[in-house]
Amino acid sequence: MSDEVTIVWDTAEVTVSQDGSMHLEVELSDEPSSFWTNELQEFEQQRHGPPRTDWWIDSPRFKKLGIGGVKPGTEAAVRTALDEIVSTINERAVRARAAQDKQSRVDEAEAEAREKRAREMTERFRAKE
Repeated sequence: MSDEVTIVWDTAEVTVSQDGSMHLEVELSDEPSSFWTNELQEFEQQRHGPPRTDWWIDSPRFKKLGIGGVKPGTEAAVRTALDEIVSTINERAVRARAAQDKQSRVDEAEAEAREKRAREMTERFRAKE
């Protein structure tokens, strides 16, 4: 799993859903990490403006990304937008992992300090006066 993925455009396939809408599916260079998928979800929720009705991104599954509601004639615009979104999500996922790693190190250091204080207290309780 990776925090940085790219769209493998030569795997693009558009299919027609039962309701007649078109759905694009592309492979990603690697399976996105949980950091990546979380950042994508957050990005889509934070997007400014009215909800997108022209096309939308489905949650990635393994190494595949689905885009619903694509329409003929929008291929270049959708492709450009998706490349930009993926680039943004890559950056955000790397930062999110770094922040979690930093917090984990802080938490670990604090836990070690508590354990050290506990050992010191134990020694003081055991010490003969």
